Amino acid sequence: SGFHMKLSSCCILLFDGVNRRESDVLLRNGKIKLSNSDHSECLDEFVRNIFFLQETRMAIQGQISLSLELHFLGMSLSLGFSDIKVEKEISAKSMDRLSKGQISIVDFDMKSSDMEQMMIRSELMVNNPSIFQIADFGIVTLDISYKNKRIGSFSSDTVKNLVPGTNKLSVSGILKPEDVVSSSELFSSLVNGRPVLLTANLTSVSNHFIAGGLIGTELDVTVSGKRMPLVSGSSIFFPRLALRPVESSIVELDAEIQLELVDIFGQDSPFALTGISLLSVSAFYQQSMAANLQVIPDKILRLSRYRYSLSFASLATVSPVPFSQLLLDFFNSTELEVEIRCTCNVNITTAMGNLTLTGVYLTQDLVLKGCGGLRDVEVDSIQVFSSVGGSLLFSAEGSFRNPSNASASLGAIALALERRGLRLGQVFSQSMSIGPGKNVMRVSGHLLPSSKEEKDELGQVVGSFLRGERVDLQLVGLSAQSFDSEWLQQVVEKLSFNIPFQSPAPNISVESFNVSSADVSLSDGGDILFSCSLWVQVTLPFEAALDVTSLSADLILSRTADSSPLARLTVPLTDVVYDAPTSRLFLSLVDQSLVVLDEDLVAQVLVEAQEAGGASVRLSGNVSSTLRFDFGEILVDSLPLLLELPLHVSGSELGRLIHVSDLDFVDGNSSDQLPFSLHVNVNNPTAVSADVGDVTLGISPTGCLVPAPMMLVEMKALHVSSGWSHLIVNGLYRNPPDPQQYPCAADFISALVGGRPVNISVVESHASAPLVQAVLRAMRLRTELNGLPVRLQTVARAIMLDPVPVFRDKEVHVRVDVRNPFSVDARVSQISLSLEAEGGDIGRFEADMTLNPLLIPRSKTTLTPELCVDLLKLLDLALFRAFIKAAASKGGAEVHVTGSVRLTLGAKFSSTLFLDRQAVPTYLEIRAASSCWPAAGLSTGRKRFQPSDVVSVG
Repeated sequence: SGFHMKLSSCCILLFDGVNRRESDVLLRNGKIKLSNSDHSECLDEFVRNIFFLQETRMAIQGQISLSLELHFLGMSLSLGFSDIKVEKEISAKSMDRLSKGQISIVDFDMKSSDMEQMMIRSELMVNNPSIFQIADFGIVTLDISYKNKRIGSFSSDTVKNLVPGTNKLSVSGILKPEDVVSSSELFSSLVNGRPVLLTANLTSVSNHFIAGGLIGTELDVTVSGKRMPLVSGSSIFFPRLALRPVESSIVELDAEIQLELVDIFGQDSPFALTGISLLSVSAFYQQSMAANLQVIPDKILRLSRYRYSLSFASLATVSPVPFSQLLLDFFNSTELEVEIRCTCNVNITTAMGNLTLTGVYLTQDLVLKGCGGLRDVEVDSIQVFSSVGGSLLFSAEGSFRNPSNASASLGAIALALERRGLRLGQVFSQSMSIGPGKNVMRVSGHLLPSSKEEKDELGQVVGSFLRGERVDLQLVGLSAQSFDSEWLQQVVEKLSFNIPFQSPAPNISVESFNVSSADVSLSDGGDILFSCSLWVQVTLPFEAALDVTSLSADLILSRTADSSPLARLTVPLTDVVYDAPTSRLFLSLVDQSLVVLDEDLVAQVLVEAQEAGGASVRLSGNVSSTLRFDFGEILVDSLPLLLELPLHVSGSELGRLIHVSDLDFVDGNSSDQLPFSLHVNVNNPTAVSADVGDVTLGISPTGCLVPAPMMLVEMKALHVSSGWSHLIVNGLYRNPPDPQQYPCAADFISALVGGRPVNISVVESHASAPLVQAVLRAMRLRTELNGLPVRLQTVARAIMLDPVPVFRDKEVHVRVDVRNPFSVDARVSQISLSLEAEGGDIGRFEADMTLNPLLIPRSKTTLTPELCVDLLKLLDLALFRAFIKAAASKGGAEVHVTGSVRLTLGAKFSSTLFLDRQAVPTYLEIRAASSCWPAAGLSTGRKRFQPSDVVSVG
């Protein structure tokens, strides 16, 4: 305790690394300085013992000098000992030939190779199990052999120390194998990562102290089992991969695989793949073997220095469960991972020559691009038609894009057509194939719903199809038809495609329609009720022979698609008959309500149509129908219907459809209006008969600008039948309140009495039904009122026997047959007439008979008294010819009368008739003249005879 000793120097220290007690001697941090001047053989033997024996025994002889320093209680004491004799035998663990994997190549590369030689550089791990450290080991040269065949010579970098434990040595050299077969076998093992045992023959050691003991000795060198990949896993992909089942468990594969070789020899070294034979290929999916392939490559194409394309056909034996799952995930996923395990023989060209690498094992996870669920299916064409038995056949052609470069053929398969889990039918694909890019899929089959729910669902699908709406249907696999295969059946049963079902061009097209009979009436509440029998010829977007049993409709009448509605027609469920050969629907409507939504808008539309000479309106809405098939009935809701109805409302066209005639005044007690009756013939060119209701029309002669209508016509419970209808209507004729309009009224009466037609217009209207009111208000009705067939004057007789009145008074006595065409008495109160014959004026007649009017009874012909007609000239040539014709012609002389006659019709109604060259046949009556009319006391304005009026006739 408290004693310290320091070993200050040793003259001999042995063997660095001795860390154990040999006898009673502990040796540390020593070096042996060897000299071979006199002991070379002994030294070589000593080196060989160290390297090749498990244990080396040595005798240590010599003297040791010690110097000690002792420190105790603050005091120091120096002691020295010299020439201490040492003699001891010890044993030390040696290297034992560095056997049992003590030398191994853990890494090597050949990237420095060139076109002519294969350069290799590697790292050797040397595990020195001995206690010996060899200082300044130097450079070692080795000849490497494989299975007694020399493959090359290698030299190490300078090794400074070979220490106990692990040592790294870098060696490099040139591969010059003596035998290609052994080289191929060697590289086959290296590529596969199999351990390789090489033999290293030490040919030189730069440290001459140990060279004699080591040169010529052989060491075992183990190449570790690290694989040297020949193919880059990330570069493998399938530009083409197609499968087709040929038997229940056999699938034919046609594929192209592209791979890239790993640059193991360096970019300056020749390296090419010249051949490959696949001994076994297995595909694993989700850790289970899905298929075992028999592959024979039929073509190798070099794409670039390292990239190659291999085409091959193969027959694969499949395992049902994993292979079916692989295919399902291929269809439904965007990508999937498949493990390929392959054993093959590979022929390569190198700077060493052509090598055949046998039993090369490859395992690689390949990411395959899947179909992604085939979500982008588009239906290009759809056909629905009927079979001979009456069932509903369905066929469709669609296209979808497969983003994968793989393809699969499933052969003929059966699929269920479903929507929302309800089966609507069954279809078949004769050849279900899915290839890269755009694919065309064709299916056909029957629509066969069985339950009520399935039929209702099919009705909704058909309705959406006819409306042009998209409906998503599902094609769900049922069974494989080509052959019975467990894996194929599992794949088909789990197939599901989403099919957008939509008509490319909706929907129901109405080709033509015809109303055979129709009737419009008014209900007690004033609503318009519509009844008709009609057929409609429709074109459907499919060729099915439909048996339509009933329908209902909600229709809107409008001007255009964007305008406000005019009216609504609602049709409740009605039985119909469908004639398949003609595609016609026959139905009858009874008292269906037609609701006018906007009377003013109806009037506006009619005005615009009348101004344009015609127009069209839209009848649009939804129709629901019940369709009957062999599997039962389905209800199709809300089918769109659109009809363009021509609207002919030209004023001139309407005028030709209305004929007005036979105006007849009847007795009345008013001075400013007179009752009348009128015959009206209306031609209704449509098949629609209408109960119009109560209608009042205000009529005036066209062109007469009067503040109020001159004629009011009132029609109670008016009914207009299809075709011609004859109506007798009653009304009131009214004189204008303003005297300035009297001439217009007089012209109107005068034209009628003279037998001339008169243009009349409806200027006011009123109807009990709002729609009729709107129509009448909008329509500018114009037509012709025919003149009276019986004129006021008929025949005149000029009395001539005694010429005294002619020469004395310059007058002719005339009697006239006057016909009263009206059913009311007429009284003539004023007359002012001029007479023309043979192209010249011959006389005149004027009388004011207000105090003693001339009565013409209603609907009678009256012969007037002798009238005193003043002659303008005696023996006038025109007058002379007229007298001759009146005497000699059967038709008499035609005398034209111009002037006015003031009449009073009935009790108080007065009007003036204007005669414009009214033709009056005149005959000569030979008898003695009596006194003429007007009698004395009447104001005639007559000019008495003067002698100067006599003219000479030669």
